[in-house]
Amino acid sequence: MILGVAIPHEQITWFATKVYLDEIGASSLIAPVKGKKTTNAGMCQVMNDALKDWGKWGKRYIKAAML
Repeated sequence: MILGVAIPHEQITWFATKVYLDEIGASSLIAPVKGKKTTNAGMCQVMNDALKDWGKWGKRYIKAAML
């Protein structure tokens, strides 16, 4: 079980603060039926368009989303 993730070159660190032991039923793991299917390249293009005015910060967030 991973309770922490660190990406030093991006100065990003996440740690779990709580762990829940609840059972997850199969009915809550159903894939969505609405929306358009896309590829990784399509998602990257949408992210680029949405964050184009953010400058270097936008590129950093795109990079984090594509991990």
